[in-house]
Amino acid sequence: MKLFRKLFIVIMCCAVSWPYSVLAYQDSSAVNIVLFGDSMIAGTGLPIKARLAALLQENYEREGVKVNVINSGVDNMDSGEGLKRVDELVLSHNPDVVLMQLGRIDLYKKVDIEKIRYNLEKIIWKILNKNRYTKIVLIGHKSRAGVKDKIYPARYNNLFPAVAGKYKVSFYEMYTKDIAGLNGFLQLDRMHPNYAGTKFILKRLLPYINKDVRDIYAEKASMSE
Repeated sequence: MKLFRKLFIVIMCCAVSWPYSVLAYQDSSAVNIVLFGDSMIAGTGLPIKARLAALLQENYEREGVKVNVINSGVDNMDSGEGLKRVDELVLSHNPDVVLMQLGRIDLYKKVDIEKIRYNLEKIIWKILNKNRYTKIVLIGHKSRAGVKDKIYPARYNNLFPAVAGKYKVSFYEMYTKDIAGLNGFLQLDRMHPNYAGTKFILKRLLPYINKDVRDIYAEKASMSE
């Protein structure tokens, strides 16, 4: 069993994820929602239809709200790579809503806090500079570093709410906080959410975007009539 789990983790780490999106609607009334981050938001290890992007699409289709959910999650993408690729992975899709989940890989690499801050702030600035009405949800993480290093974890944990507050964007704390210790919600690597865990996360994320998505759709629909 231990050997199988190790093999599973190796496969997960070596897997290459490409941003996946199939626009459900081509008309101008659809709300464009971009998921931008690493393997957590990409849905690594899950069938495409079980990933967060697909579940979001299905959720709003049931409500009769036209959305195009674009999965721009990339395995092992840190905030530096995110900054380099924000034009390609986010801005090219003319987003109305962005779920931004970056910084987890930086934690593992022990990237300097001020460098992470710069990258996150620059990404948010670029998104809002193109369209200041874009709704952004910054998804933060919490460090579980050992007790030997108390300064870095504290600074890291304070980083995300500080950046969100500075730019007045929504902040959702720790993407997997609700499932990390729950059996049956994680894949075999004990890190990435499985289908049940992804549905649970969706339920927790929806309140952060529901009103904005519905309001944007209503405005777009009225303008396209």
